Amino acid sequence: MIQSCPILTLPQDVLIEIYLLLPLWSVASLRQCCLELQQSISNDKRLWMQIIQRDKANRRIPLLPYRRPINSANAFAVESWIRNAITIEKMYESNLQLTLDHTVVPDRLPATWAKLIRGRWCLVATSNVHQSWLSLWDGGSTGRPLRMRYSLPGPVMDGLMEDTNDGIHLALSIGIRSPHIQVLRLAQWQDRVHIDKLATIDGASHPKVLRGSILGFAVKNGDDSFPRLIDWISGKACVLGLVHSAHQIATKHSTCWAMELWGDHVVAVFDTTVNMYGRPNFQTGSSPGLLEVIRLRPNFAAYMEVYVREAHCVTCPELPVTSSGSPKTSSIPLGIICRNHLGETLATIILDLGTSQDPKFRATERVWWDLNPMAPDYASTMRVVVGLTNTKLFLSDIRLDGDPSFAPECSFGTSLQLPPSDLPLLHFHPYIDFDDARGILLIATSRGDFWTARVLEEDILTPDSLEDELPPVRPESHTRDQIQPTTMDLPMYYKYRRDVESYHIPDELRVETIRTWYTPGCDNLNLPGWSNDWETFPDFTRWIIPPLRWGYADDGFQEYYIRSIIALIRNDFNILGDPVPLLYNMKDTSVIFRVGERIYVVMEGEGDEEEWYLASQVLLTLEEFSSDPSRIYTSDKCHNSPCYRDGNADELNKVVVVYDVSVEHVALGDIDMEVDPDPTKWTDERWKDLVEEYISWNRSCKRSRARAEGIIVFELDPNPVN
Repeated sequence: MIQSCPILTLPQDVLIEIYLLLPLWSVASLRQCCLELQQSISNDKRLWMQIIQRDKANRRIPLLPYRRPINSANAFAVESWIRNAITIEKMYESNLQLTLDHTVVPDRLPATWAKLIRGRWCLVATSNVHQSWLSLWDGGSTGRPLRMRYSLPGPVMDGLMEDTNDGIHLALSIGIRSPHIQVLRLAQWQDRVHIDKLATIDGASHPKVLRGSILGFAVKNGDDSFPRLIDWISGKACVLGLVHSAHQIATKHSTCWAMELWGDHVVAVFDTTVNMYGRPNFQTGSSPGLLEVIRLRPNFAAYMEVYVREAHCVTCPELPVTSSGSPKTSSIPLGIICRNHLGETLATIILDLGTSQDPKFRATERVWWDLNPMAPDYASTMRVVVGLTNTKLFLSDIRLDGDPSFAPECSFGTSLQLPPSDLPLLHFHPYIDFDDARGILLIATSRGDFWTARVLEEDILTPDSLEDELPPVRPESHTRDQIQPTTMDLPMYYKYRRDVESYHIPDELRVETIRTWYTPGCDNLNLPGWSNDWETFPDFTRWIIPPLRWGYADDGFQEYYIRSIIALIRNDFNILGDPVPLLYNMKDTSVIFRVGERIYVVMEGEGDEEEWYLASQVLLTLEEFSSDPSRIYTSDKCHNSPCYRDGNADELNKVVVVYDVSVEHVALGDIDMEVDPDPTKWTDERWKDLVEEYISWNRSCKRSRARAEGIIVFELDPNPVN
């Protein structure tokens, strides 16, 4: 006869107090002593709830955000949350062996955006010039079935997601002729997945923050001078400008890379600063005023600027609340994580030390990763991905532990390199999302496939411990299935793309392009030596290509980078808006163009080694320039130095599609090199050799083409001869 464990003769309340004296690993070991102890510990929901309260802050255990409410979860579910969190942390600290699942999308359409939903659903946007889809795969079912396809009139250029009880809200930039942001709701009803259209923000693109009905975005009608906020339910909007009226003064442009709604404030991250604004009240129509500007600089060199090229704003997921249920804004640290133009990463913490009447902010000590670990994949440090719980960073194939409380000292843990052999080839435009609490990576590529990489082979979580179904929301009355491809609404250029690549511009395309360049108030600009007679513009071919709807994943991006001056301007100088030409110099191919209300001059030339070009922002507003174009010679100018362009963009330009182009040119005999058609077999040295050969070949072709076309460009002449 097996004798019962003596400790179990004590009252359960006393047992709980004893268990709570033990560290978590001891409680777990005690469970394994005998069946009676296991049942006593595992079946006691109160015990596990108290362990969560005790250990979550001390051990920095990130629990799943989409777990079942505590009042409806049983003891086994609560225990599984903790076991999952502890096991995941141990796996992160060990040599990870990832479990991969691979899915090929229909028609192998390139992926342009991807998102993990509740650790289960894979939402992937795919498109080419003929069709565009938003597709949802159920990763929690056997065989990973495709549960929904939704057709769109253009590619998804970028997007945001917010998980709410009222559905999965999406804010997507759709790259039609005039891009707009589509606000959608993804949900299910009676086991049927559906999408509702909630709002369309015409002319808007590049969403930066989505919180409830508030949406922040960077571009409106091709103008990226200042970011904006809109209440997409009421349609009321405001501009985050330097002055009350955003276009009263001309200032040096700075791109908005990230935004956050932080208590009573709006935070916007620009090229070199973090700008703090008051939060607007859309009901009263109050405009957000600029409260403070915090410069981004590394600790070791206070004089240096951080030229941001990617940014993320993160807050601690477990926020202290007041009795009214609102967060205490003064006690919530905000983390700003940036990648600069060299691929280096900076993290700084901002504290709100003031009151609503007297706001004061302080940026704490910064952490600077000045060298990313070397990896066989050139594209392995191209992007920073913040985990779902804001406690992990993922730098392509590098995972960094972060302090989830974002304490003022901003201490970060060590990095761990995932085995590259376990990951899909990251050269091909990866779109990555990371559920750090469940240990799942989603990686979609321009090869027309996506992968999920799991840290744990088996799920520790009990089936009833999660709410990983899509939110149950009755579909809107006007909701319709989009199972047939919607007619694509792309710029006319894509209809005649092959003609343009053959240096032939059809009359219809020429007329339509000139129409889109029309700027009200600039019909009769009079500047000696300059013209806006676009019918005779000698460099028309290089200006006709519109801003790319697919970005780096656009088919033939490298050729665009050579052929398109707009692609060159936007990628080298990080302009999100649309360059629109105003005048061209009749002696050369210098062009005065605008982006929204800003004025620029671009000049090109040819040196001993290769071609060069220079773009400068002229500190004039469009109104000032159109009233007196000659002021362009005397006004201050800001030289947009290419040395601050995104180094990762350069790597993408050289490497990402070099496989396709190089294999083609090897096959045609243009490059004298033997290449295995399977890039997964290429060594690091092979990649380097291939890239160098391609760049050398491409440069020689570029020079020959320039000489054949007779491109000769001069400096901007302040005293032109008629």
